[in-house]
Amino acid sequence: MIPGPSTGNSPADALSETPPCPPCSGTYQAYLRRLPAHLDHAIRHAQDNGYILGVKLVRGAYHLQETKKWKDEGRGKFGKDPIWDE
Repeated sequence: MIPGPSTGNSPADALSETPPCPPCSGTYQAYLRRLPAHLDHAIRHAQDNGYILGVKLVRGAYHLQETKKWKDEGRGKFGKDPIWDE
């Protein structure tokens, strides 16, 4: 059976449309201060380049390691560490 032209009005029509590329997924460390800007950039990039972005926010398994690394590398002089502490 050959499908007829799509009307674009039914859920089946939406599912039959081929996305421009496979969905891409990204895992984002929700405990980092840069998350809002980083996530905004990733979403805009997906929109501008026509792909689907799946987002997974994680709570921060590396929270202590990130804080220690920041201090050990002497980056404290650049301001607060990269971890939300409020």
